[in-house]
Amino acid sequence: MEKPVTSKTLVVFIILATTFLYIYHNYRSTENFTKFHKKQHATSGWPKKLTSPNNSKNQLNDTRTSARTELEQGKSAKLDLMQTLVGLSQKVHEVLFNVTEQYNIIIWEPPFGAKSTNHLDQSKCGACDVSYDKAKVKDLATKAIVYHFNELRLNKMPQTRRSDQYYVWWSMEGPPALRELRGMKLSEYDNVFNLTMTYRQDSDIYNPYSTAADVLQNIQSSGSGDPNKDLDQLISKKNAMVIWIVSNCGATKGAQTRMKLVQDLINAGLPVDRRGGCFPKNKPAPRGQQLEIISEFKFYFAFENSYHCLDYVTEKLFVNAFKGGAVPVVFGANKSDYQAVVPPNSCIYVDDFTNLQNLVNYLKYLDKNATAYKEYMKWRTMKPEEMPNYGRSTKLCQLCRVLHGINVDNLFNPFYSEKYSSIPLFGHSSTPRVVTSLREWFYGPLSKDCLANY
Repeated sequence: MEKPVTSKTLVVFIILATTFLYIYHNYRSTENFTKFHKKQHATSGWPKKLTSPNNSKNQLNDTRTSARTELEQGKSAKLDLMQTLVGLSQKVHEVLFNVTEQYNIIIWEPPFGAKSTNHLDQSKCGACDVSYDKAKVKDLATKAIVYHFNELRLNKMPQTRRSDQYYVWWSMEGPPALRELRGMKLSEYDNVFNLTMTYRQDSDIYNPYSTAADVLQNIQSSGSGDPNKDLDQLISKKNAMVIWIVSNCGATKGAQTRMKLVQDLINAGLPVDRRGGCFPKNKPAPRGQQLEIISEFKFYFAFENSYHCLDYVTEKLFVNAFKGGAVPVVFGANKSDYQAVVPPNSCIYVDDFTNLQNLVNYLKYLDKNATAYKEYMKWRTMKPEEMPNYGRSTKLCQLCRVLHGINVDNLFNPFYSEKYSSIPLFGHSSTPRVVTSLREWFYGPLSKDCLANY
């Protein structure tokens, strides 16, 4: 039986964790982050013109080499962080075990009018009741109010506000959907919110569409118990090459770009089975059957409706492609944003190719080469703890932990060293978290590809 960790040992762990994370995440400081995205914008220049594939052989070799090395790089990149979290896990369990108070989290308005059931596991998240009951706003146990961006109105928020309540701003939509489609400037919310809760990794509360670890756990828990056997069986049932399911045909600039992109790929000789609301005359793909349909294809176009919007990676990748059992060809976020959250060597990046003909040639090569194709699926045989964000509490679970003074999930944040190092891993900061400019936080670090003007 292991001896309990002493308080002195915990202090050492916390110091080591903070020091390591400062070094580990320093390359993604605000200055470097801004320079990186400016460079990406200057060099990407997508959509690229369709040109002669005179360098296709060299690019094919480069892409294959990159695919072989990415797996090992992905494994080692997470090791130190996981060791740090293991060192803190006993203290986390101790705090959760000793929780005596239950807190209320109110979702002020149901997102797009749709209510969902939210039950949090106390052993992982702490004791929190999540409801839509506005009558609880005056309850002393109510410690957080979550405001979904679409229903948010300043004049409909509580008339009085307690200083011990966190106001949380929540959005799962990308910046173009807010700024271009809805005209939201967000400047009226300066110093209103304490926490952000979005798909972005630098959110105060990380609310992804899913995580690679959760996806893999779901895949393996529903399998036979032999991941290698399941993988072979999955590949054996594939009888078609590429599928794309889409319903947003051009509401944003990014949606228009991807429509043209797919047509250009078809013109370059790639057979693409197009389904969904944008192609009503083609075969239907009913929601309840989408994953089963996708599983019969080798590749899925996980193309976002925005381009180079920070961390905007949606269910198109995590659900349709990964859970559907196809290799995703991705277009939307920067490659570095994808690599931070996807399994190693699991995606084919459109931005990697100098022209679309080279991409078409590579997909056709993989279609004919079973061994090379399988390399993109081997992550399904790995362990969940080898996946990005394994052990990271997210969404309302993370929010509940924050209310109970558990802030270790901050360690995953790419801006930990500059944004959260003053907040104790256990306990409450003497200075409350405040989003001084929601507009600058959500729109400010974006490339011109994502949002030209904000």
